[in-house]
Amino acid sequence: MPDHGTAIRFTLETPDAAPGQVGVPELAAFLEGVQRAVTILVEDAWGREHGRGRIPEALRAAAALVLTDARAGSFSATLRVAQPKGLWDSSIAERTLERALGGFEAIARGERPDLPRAAADHLVAAVRPVCRAGGRLEVSGTGLDRVITFDARTKLPTEAASGEAGLVRVAGELLEIDYRDSTAELWAADGTRTTLLLGPGQLDAVDEHRRRYVAVRGTWEDRRRRRLRVGDVLPLDGAAAFWRAPTLEELEARQGVAPVHSLAALRLPSWEGEDEDAFLETLRRWREAS
Repeated sequence: MPDHGTAIRFTLETPDAAPGQVGVPELAAFLEGVQRAVTILVEDAWGREHGRGRIPEALRAAAALVLTDARAGSFSATLRVAQPKGLWDSSIAERTLERALGGFEAIARGERPDLPRAAADHLVAAVRPVCRAGGRLEVSGTGLDRVITFDARTKLPTEAASGEAGLVRVAGELLEIDYRDSTAELWAADGTRTTLLLGPGQLDAVDEHRRRYVAVRGTWEDRRRRRLRVGDVLPLDGAAAFWRAPTLEELEARQGVAPVHSLAALRLPSWEGEDEDAFLETLRRWREAS
């Protein structure tokens, strides 16, 4: 097998297709579930809490899975995370796929993955149809010394109880640390402050990450006042570039802006009469081309 670096390797068999074949709908549903889970894990690794609404395009591009090394027979392939130009920290890909593989391993044990809720839901949803239909799925990858197998005998984790209290992740820049009351301040990019409540032995460990961007996992002691009891702290290497607004020079290079040397370049096209449809159509083409 070619060396693709950090990757997930899988083999999928479905019982409803002829020997050596896998139905496209089943394969598409599986791949979509894994892709959705990985996108949320990349979002989490960058320190952005997953919620409703569209995930920023930069993160969607960084989370894109690439299908390689596809083989005949039952469908076998390698999934690796794409590395687009621009904003990217290579360690994000490795950490993300390691967490995804750990999630698969937990599901095989009948446990719910210790991942953001939506990511865990998508991984379980990807595996469930394979098991219910009597198919077979094998998953392996970096950091695991055995093949994870799912089939009709796999006991899938039960759904998490609605409203169940559990671990949450918040992210931002770690600023002031108060040794008198064992607290620290975490500031998100939107100016939201979270007060971190530190336990015995955590002060020195947290102090190592002062003035850095981190993701903090813990439990809310007071959600309204954003007081979080800390479980662990994960440094977000390269995240400063994500939160920092680009300079004008960086925007110019990214968007290909160039000086205007002729007034003719600024002249807008004219429309016959007052054709509103033609005007709106031109605006649409400009937006799509930009």
